[in-house]
Amino acid sequence: MSTACRQEAADGRAPERPRHVTLSDPSSLPPVLIAGLVLGLAFGATVQRTHFCTMGAIADLVLFGDSRRARAWLLAAAVAVIGTQACVLLGLVLPPPAPTAGLPWAGALVGGLSFGFGMTRTGGCISRCLVRAGGGSLKATLVLAVVFAVMLACLASPLALPVRRLQDAAALALGTGGAGLAMPPGPTAGSLLETPGRVAALVLAAGGIALSFAEPRFRGSPRDWSAGLILGGLVVLGWLATARAAADAATGSFPQSLNFAAPVGHSLLWAATGAPGLGFAAMVALGTAGGAAFEACLRGTWRFEGFGSWDDLRRQSGGALLMGLGAVLAGGCTIGHGMSGLSALALSSLLATGAMVAGGIVGVRSLAAGGVVPWLRGRSGTG
Repeated sequence: MSTACRQEAADGRAPERPRHVTLSDPSSLPPVLIAGLVLGLAFGATVQRTHFCTMGAIADLVLFGDSRRARAWLLAAAVAVIGTQACVLLGLVLPPPAPTAGLPWAGALVGGLSFGFGMTRTGGCISRCLVRAGGGSLKATLVLAVVFAVMLACLASPLALPVRRLQDAAALALGTGGAGLAMPPGPTAGSLLETPGRVAALVLAAGGIALSFAEPRFRGSPRDWSAGLILGGLVVLGWLATARAAADAATGSFPQSLNFAAPVGHSLLWAATGAPGLGFAAMVALGTAGGAAFEACLRGTWRFEGFGSWDDLRRQSGGALLMGLGAVLAGGCTIGHGMSGLSALALSSLLATGAMVAGGIVGVRSLAAGGVVPWLRGRSGTG
């Protein structure tokens, strides 16, 4: 969810309600929502064509030693960091206010582990499930439905209070810096060099690009490096698309980019307070499913995918439950934290991304071993 939405929820206030718009009346869509739809279409088509997947990248690397998809993700994150911070330096994107509740490290770590482990059971994160649903997967559609239900329960039911307490009780006070490694500055010339954290992040991002292209197999795979370049660029365009709409601080709106947990949280909160509406992130999600469906039909790969067994159904449902809970606790997904959050240099996103990767590694290894218990027994050397 956005910074404003989380802050309002922490203060006990309903989130800012957007102007009511409907897809049946395109003239009612503000330019920022049209931009969200276009970015979503591009994201969905790109992921469908290139098979970009965070969970798949972890599985390829851990099980087969193939780092190409992992390098594609690293390239996307690095491009997003450099492009976003360049826009901040040029004054094209102004930062949201620093969060006052401190760093929610417990939510980021616990939620990230839950999300990362859960996505290995569902075959992908929320964005990947949107793409698969657009390509005809009943499995992915069910996963999304369960994720939505879990998030609604965590945001608008008696569970909301303990979830909020877990997020806030362990928050680490960081002073005026909030949860950012280097909160984006205003459009002041030279501010980039005045922020050591930002300089370090840009150096690491440049190193990430070099590391991505260091492997010959990755350089020889246009599918993978084009996915990284395009998706990283879409994150930057997301910040730019929402910057003008966020210019009026009285609206309670702030710049945002791709985050596939946000549309769920926003839409469910608005629905729970009796004010349904569409936001930028929700339009990105709709566009993602549509772009994937269009690409699948264009290439003749659209196919209905059902469940193979009851065990498959239980595994998918259990993974979706963990993903929904993790998305709420961490405040984002592998795209929201692993690309957009990192591009804004948010420390909470760094923690959440690391936890999601760790959860994904545990999940992949336990699946390969036939379950968590057999995997733990194998690690301890007992049979």
